[in-house]
Amino acid sequence: MRQKWIEKNVFSEARKDFQRSKDAGSNVEQAKNLADTLITTYTKKNDGNNREFIQLEIEQAFYETYGQPLYTDNERAQLYDATMRNTQHNEEDLKKRIDQAKQDAAQAVEQHRQNNLIMLLSELKSDLQYLKSK
Repeated sequence: MRQKWIEKNVFSEARKDFQRSKDAGSNVEQAKNLADTLITTYTKKNDGNNREFIQLEIEQAFYETYGQPLYTDNERAQLYDATMRNTQHNEEDLKKRIDQAKQDAAQAVEQHRQNNLIMLLSELKSDLQYLKSK
């Protein structure tokens, strides 16, 4: 999904979903659960990209439907902290995978070098045996 698609569709679809939920008698907590579901669903549809942008669109639709913010300041701070911890964990994991890839590449290069030396020695041995036989 591109941001234009998100702008055009996520907000309007979320607004419709919230209005249907409100008309059906859902309370704010139930609507917040719906919002979390919508954020997850649209993020998955977008292959995990643009989560923050999707979240903003859904928050705006929630506000327009229920007249209050989706998250309190405290909830927003907790979300931010969780996001930062997740980002840090992802960065650490990425660094570990990069280091492992470097090690694997170095081992592959060394193995290739050793295989080349073995092949060269084998060729030299064959050449030496050929020369001895003459």
